[in-house]
Amino acid sequence: MRWIVFIPVLCLLTSVALSDQPLLDLTPITTTPEPVTEVDPAMRRLMTQKVRGIWIPGDLYRMYPGLDVTVGQVLKDADFNLVVVYMGVDRKNRSTSSDMETRLPKNVQVARQLDLPMMIKWFYGSAHEQPYRRYRDGVGHEHDRSCCPLDASYIDRHIGRWAVRAAKGGAHGMSIDTEMYESDATGYPGPCFCDDCFANYLRHYSTDWMAHYRAVPRERRGSWVADNRAITHYSQHAARRIERQYDAIRAQCQAVNPSFFFAYAPLLEHIPGMTRGLGTSRVPCIVFSEGEYTSGPRPQTWANVQHIRETGMPALYVSGHMILYHEPAAFAKHAKFASLYADGWWAWFGGALTTCPGTDDPTAFKPPYGRAAGTTAKQYLDLLTQTHKELDTLLASPKGLWPRRDDPRVTPTVRVPRRKSTITIDGRLDDAAWKHAAVVDITRTRHDEPVTVRTTFQICWDNEALYVSATCDLAQGKVLRVPQRGRDNALIWEFDGVEIFIAPRQSTRRYAQFMVSALGDVCDLLVDHDAGLGVHGTPVWSADVQTAAHAVNGRYILEVRIPFANLAPSPAKGDRWNANFYRFVPDIAAWSPTFGGFHSPLRFGTLVFE
Repeated sequence: MRWIVFIPVLCLLTSVALSDQPLLDLTPITTTPEPVTEVDPAMRRLMTQKVRGIWIPGDLYRMYPGLDVTVGQVLKDADFNLVVVYMGVDRKNRSTSSDMETRLPKNVQVARQLDLPMMIKWFYGSAHEQPYRRYRDGVGHEHDRSCCPLDASYIDRHIGRWAVRAAKGGAHGMSIDTEMYESDATGYPGPCFCDDCFANYLRHYSTDWMAHYRAVPRERRGSWVADNRAITHYSQHAARRIERQYDAIRAQCQAVNPSFFFAYAPLLEHIPGMTRGLGTSRVPCIVFSEGEYTSGPRPQTWANVQHIRETGMPALYVSGHMILYHEPAAFAKHAKFASLYADGWWAWFGGALTTCPGTDDPTAFKPPYGRAAGTTAKQYLDLLTQTHKELDTLLASPKGLWPRRDDPRVTPTVRVPRRKSTITIDGRLDDAAWKHAAVVDITRTRHDEPVTVRTTFQICWDNEALYVSATCDLAQGKVLRVPQRGRDNALIWEFDGVEIFIAPRQSTRRYAQFMVSALGDVCDLLVDHDAGLGVHGTPVWSADVQTAAHAVNGRYILEVRIPFANLAPSPAKGDRWNANFYRFVPDIAAWSPTFGGFHSPLRFGTLVFE
C-alpha cells in the first residue's frame, strides 16, 4: 500500500503573520508520461543488445599496452557497445577545452571506424567558472561553491555549450557526472530556496507573491513552505523547471544530430527533473547508476527499472559495476544479470582494463581505480567477451529460458510491543518500559559481513510515537567523534551515530530518514521519490523528534522518540511498516543488509505492531 498525504488545494499561511493576505493556490503539477516507444535506430541497437558500457580515462586511439592494436579495438573485440571518454575544460582557463579541440576529433574518428558509439563524460558542479548564483537551502544557508541548479546562464556555460560542441564534433552523446566534486556537497540536500527560485515559485502559486516574498525571511523559507504543506509541490515545481532547462539543451544538440543522446550519473533522479529533460520517447536518457558499484544488481535495481517503466520515464537504467570490488567471474555474472533484467551494465573505472594490464605493476590494484588483487585485464576481458556472446543468445530467446537472478535472502521481521509504562527521553535506559521493548542486535554490515563492535536497538510504540533506543559499544581506546553540532547537518552520517529509516504502510517510494549523532543531534528527512525530491529528501521537513544521548563505560546510548503526527496516521495493532536501522561507524552496520546503498527500501526489514 502506498502512503499518500492528501494536500489541500488552498493552504492557510501559518508561519508568517499574513492573515489579511490571499491564500496560496497549489495548482496541481502533473507530468505527462513519456515511455520509450518509437526509438531512434542508433538507440534501438543499444536497447536490443543492452548497454555494454565502459568509462575510460584515456583515448580510443591510444595503443593498448603490449599489443599492436588500439584501446578502441580491444574494447570492440570484447563486444562493448558504448564507450564514455573523460573530457573537460582547461583548469587554468575554464572557458576553453583543449580536449574538445584535440582529443575529440581523434576519438570520434576511431569510434566511427570501429562502429563503436562514443560519449564524452562531462562534470557538473565542478570546474566552476564565475559568475554564478549559489544554491541556498531551506534554512537560509548559502553554499560557498554549489551552483543553483536553475541558474540558466551557469548551466549553459558549464553544460549546454559543451554539449553542442560535442554534437557538432561528431560524438554520439554526452554523459553528465552530477556528483559535484568541487561543490560543498556531492548532491543537493533538497530544492533550492535562493531568491530567484523562491520568487519564481511564488509568482506561479501566490496571488500576492511580492507580499509573501517580502514577509518570509531567507532562513524561514523552507519551513514556511513546509508549514503550508507545500514542500512536495515546491519540489515538483523546481523539478519541472529543471526539466525544461535541460530539454532546451537537448533540443539544441539534436538539431545538430537527431540521434545525439544524453546520460547522467550517479543515481536515478540525482538532480530531479534531469531525466525527463535529457530524454525523449525516441531518444531516451541513460541513467548510469552507481548504486550497484560494489554489489552488482540488487533488489533496488529491479525496483528502479520498474519505476521507470510504470511512470513512463524516457530513460534506460544501466547498472554500474566497480572493477576493484569484483573478481572477473563475479564481474561477468553481474554484467549478464544487469543486461537481462535491467537495460544493461557499465564498468568503472575503465582504466583498470585499458592500462597496466598485467600483475607486475602495483598501481594496477590501487584503490579506487584498480582491479581486484592479483588479476589481469585479460581475465576480465576474456570473460566479458564470452558473457556478451552468451547474452546475444539469451536475449534472442524466450525469457523463460533465462537464468533466474539471485536475489538476497529474506529481510528480517520484528514484533514491536506497545509501551508498557512511561519513558523519559534522557539517554539512560533506566525506565521499566525498555525491559519489555523488542530487541534487535545488529550483527552484520550493509554488505552482510560481520561487524567488529556490538550495537543493540530496542523498539516499542504507543498511539502517539515510536520509541527507539540504540546502545553502541566502542572499540577499545576509541573516542567519540562528532566534530560538528547542530540540527540537519548533511555530514552527520560521517560521525559516530545511528540512522533510522521508517516506511509507513511498507511504502517503497516514500519514507522518513532519521540520522542521530552520538551526541543526540538530528537530521530528519522526508524522502519522496515520486515528488521530485530524489533520494536525498528535504531537510526542511521536521518530525519533531526528541533525542537524548549518554556516554558511559565504553559505549554511547541514544534514546529517540519519533511522533507519528508529521509522519503518518498512527499504526493499529497488526499493521506492518518497513524499517531499517544502521550504525554509521566503524562498520556501517545494518539490521537488514542492503547489499548496496542506504536508500534501498526493498531491503528494509518489517515492524509488526502488537
